[in-house]
Amino acid sequence: MDTQCPLWSTYAFSKQEHSGKTVASPRAGGLYRVDASTEPKLAQLPPEAKGGLSYKIYQHNRRYRLFERLCWLVSPSRYGNEPEVLELTHQPVDLDEQHLERALVQQPTTEERILGYMQELVRQQAQARPNLIDLPVNGGKMDLLQAASGCRESYGKDELEDFHAYAEQKEWIWRNPSGHIRVHLSGHMYVDENTRRESLSQQGFVAMWFNKTVRETVSPAIERAIEDAGYTPFLVDRDLRTHSIPDQVVHQLRQSRFVVADLTSCLLADNDELGRGNVYYEAGFAAGKDLEVIFTCRADCYDEKKVASDIRHFHVVLWDDQNLERFRQELQERILARVRPGRDYGGVNSTDN
Repeated sequence: MDTQCPLWSTYAFSKQEHSGKTVASPRAGGLYRVDASTEPKLAQLPPEAKGGLSYKIYQHNRRYRLFERLCWLVSPSRYGNEPEVLELTHQPVDLDEQHLERALVQQPTTEERILGYMQELVRQQAQARPNLIDLPVNGGKMDLLQAASGCRESYGKDELEDFHAYAEQKEWIWRNPSGHIRVHLSGHMYVDENTRRESLSQQGFVAMWFNKTVRETVSPAIERAIEDAGYTPFLVDRDLRTHSIPDQVVHQLRQSRFVVADLTSCLLADNDELGRGNVYYEAGFAAGKDLEVIFTCRADCYDEKKVASDIRHFHVVLWDDQNLERFRQELQERILARVRPGRDYGGVNSTDN
């Protein structure tokens, strides 16, 4: 249904759910979720907090390619009011009290906002024909660019002009009098170099059995723990594309700061006495590269038949279906203790909320 974005009071589409709603808002950076108790508080946030939240939502959707599932965000006039939502490979940001607390004290730096601006231009140019970005005065593409740049006004055209002028000065983009934009090769190189540098030190690799039951149960808690510790989670079955999977696994392990290895293997495979071979391989590779490895396992699967003997002397964070929030907190604390807080860590202890 048509609605206003709870964060910016701009046009959006929302889907009501039992405890809140899922919102598709270009100005807020794309898809996000908000519960009924948090929604009224969004409009009361100061402009810098709104800009910071939009930047965070945008980066989340960019990293997990959620824009590819929402044709409407690119061209609402072409696809109508309702987004064409295909199967999501990752859940949208869930705006809760913790996100709001962090937004009040932690905003993206100017350098991060410039990179976000250029990342969105590059993304839009990849879809433009003939490689010219047309930014209308009002529209989804302009709104997404404002979100990517962390702009602090509902229609922050003046803020965007500063980004345009800076990018032109750096010779990253070219603009014609009609306002069309083309990203130069130097702009692409800037985005590639800084995006790669950003991911190298901020990625937490998740090694686990991607059985549907296990994934739907515990992977959201693992991902949230990694994000709350200030890092970006990487899941093999979701984030790898059509390249050779073994080569890509090694490549992503080399880029990661640490590995969360879930040893769960007994839910649907009672005869799988040796556990998940891929998990042990990825954990062993990471340990050989001096990466921190943090082990987790479903509590009723953690026994001598299901866990290799050389793993049993390590600390393992256990989980079960009824205590996933406690597990998330324990895993976050383990990451903070063994790895150190990531760049996006807001310093808000989730156990205090």
